[in-house]
Amino acid sequence: MVLIITKRRFRRNRFLTISYVHNMKHTNIILKVTCLIAALFLLIGCFKLPIGYYTFLRIVVFITSIIVLIGSVKNDMLSFTIVTALIGILFNPILPIYLHSKSIWVILDILSAGWFIFCSIKQGRD
Repeated sequence: MVLIITKRRFRRNRFLTISYVHNMKHTNIILKVTCLIAALFLLIGCFKLPIGYYTFLRIVVFITSIIVLIGSVKNDMLSFTIVTALIGILFNPILPIYLHSKSIWVILDILSAGWFIFCSIKQGRD
């Protein structure tokens, strides 16, 4: 489902109308690209970078997890729901989890990137 916001003019007033487009092709492309972007950011996160990048990474991965989670719940895919929820909890920017070891985070970044790449490939087949 793609959210489209359009401006319409009624008697000198402007209203924003929101309409949903049920076009699975566009939804799959958006989900696929979002997963690939999150995977790329996770792989970049394996390098030593400033703390601001990792805060940004948490936000990107958390939002991507929510998007994938919504899609997996709608399609009744329990394994996708569980794994994506765990990734979302791990990269939660509101109540962050600190593991205090870069080597653990590198492993988790690679595994999470692999999961999002798998989700992207799975979306491409459906």
